[in-house]
Amino acid sequence: MIARLFAKDFLKSFKQNTLKIMIDLGTLRRPVDLSIGSIYVPQLYSQIQHDMRQHNACQIEMDEMISDSMKSLARSHKSSITKERTRREELEK
Repeated sequence: MIARLFAKDFLKSFKQNTLKIMIDLGTLRRPVDLSIGSIYVPQLYSQIQHDMRQHNACQIEMDEMISDSMKSLARSHKSSITKERTRREELEK
């Protein structure tokens, strides 16, 4: 940290753009910035990927549940139509 501050002070008087260029290149990057880029951001991306996979899995499960429910409702509706048709045919006889 002391070396970084010393280098910044030295480079301020050396050339105007040199300090900015070295910061942009990452030579004099702050430790917080380095840890954010090397630790925090990858963990954040991993968490986002995990959440997206979990969301997709939950969505697939919900789609399957709804599909099964709709199929069972369709079967029961069809059977009730068949029962009603047979009841009306028996009444006509």
